[in-house]
Amino acid sequence: MFTSDGCEMTDQAKQNRRNFVTSMMGGSLAAAAAAGLPAAEAQAESLPPEGLSADDAMAHYWNKPLSELVDIGPYNATPAEMERHRVYANLVLALLHGYFNGNKDGETGEYPWQPSQRIAGTGTQSLYAGGRYLGHNICCIAVDGDGDIIDFDFNHNSIFNSSVEHAEARLIKRIFSLADIHQDWDSALGTDDRWNLSPAGEKAPMRGQMDDDYGKSLSSVTIYTSLESCAQCSGIMTLANIKQVVFLQPDPSQYMIGKIMYRLSRKAGETGGPGAPRPISAAEVGIAASQRLADDYKSFQAKVGTGPGKIPFHKPAGSDADPAQWSGSASITSFLCSDLALASYASGREALDAMALAHPDFRPEGQGMLSNAEVLGQVRHFLNYALTEGRRGTPHR
Repeated sequence: MFTSDGCEMTDQAKQNRRNFVTSMMGGSLAAAAAAGLPAAEAQAESLPPEGLSADDAMAHYWNKPLSELVDIGPYNATPAEMERHRVYANLVLALLHGYFNGNKDGETGEYPWQPSQRIAGTGTQSLYAGGRYLGHNICCIAVDGDGDIIDFDFNHNSIFNSSVEHAEARLIKRIFSLADIHQDWDSALGTDDRWNLSPAGEKAPMRGQMDDDYGKSLSSVTIYTSLESCAQCSGIMTLANIKQVVFLQPDPSQYMIGKIMYRLSRKAGETGGPGAPRPISAAEVGIAASQRLADDYKSFQAKVGTGPGKIPFHKPAGSDADPAQWSGSASITSFLCSDLALASYASGREALDAMALAHPDFRPEGQGMLSNAEVLGQVRHFLNYALTEGRRGTPHR
């Protein structure tokens, strides 16, 4: 290896050059190759950023394949714990069914993927149920450390003309404000309890007794969401120190960011504790609709479009003879408007209505924990409240 003036570099100079290249360009093979380093030599010299300890997850995974980073292992839980998760997950599906709106491109025209939602007309002169489109069919709920439901919310991008009004982000922000409220949503019970947002087994103190450590105040909360969380929502849940997040449908466009953050926000080999919430697929706890949604989305992506042999997502009113106006959107938010998605949401509502518990008396360890039977009763009560009073997660009456 030679310098720019043709002189051979010393061994120390070569090492300094390698260190500089890998530190400035992230240690990637492509960057090292661009600097003239052989691939094998570059790989051996790939170093993590300076200042990381040996047990830092970033240092540990620096030269390992991405597949190892995102493989957080199977979710291990007892049958009783999984049953408890299914109750809450079915509530999310039921909320989606109750508030469903497929009119992403307006309530008129023709939606070939949504025949069950047509209420009048034919072809591009059709009218569809739901009225104004309020936002994507993405919903989440928050559950405290005792098993009580805190609240729910939906994606409201369309209302606010914004791409960041996501369900999880909106709900987390509201929970922080609700932490000071002493009366829960169920005023019919006449209770004056606050939610247990503190670590499991510890009842949350009154506000005047709390330290201002808001970074730990939601550490017992679990989020159940209909769609795998994006980078924004994963980041907000990490800042809030949310315990775990159960998602119903994977979202390939989010690059498993939740799993990556879970790994990198802890020391290598650690699980639980402060950091990004552990992502749990609802398929791992026995929700059949989870895999069905994933499979149906793949089918939708393969078949939707405006070209030969494809099925358009939407045809505007009067555009029967003008394919140039048709939408062939294959986005996941378009799929969430389809009859395919609606059928999965309906199955969750039906499952919740018919649910018979195998472990009704199970309650996690800790004072104040609800049993599975109490959880199911509250979930059914909450669904009725949400569909009659909740206004799709906007401020309640």
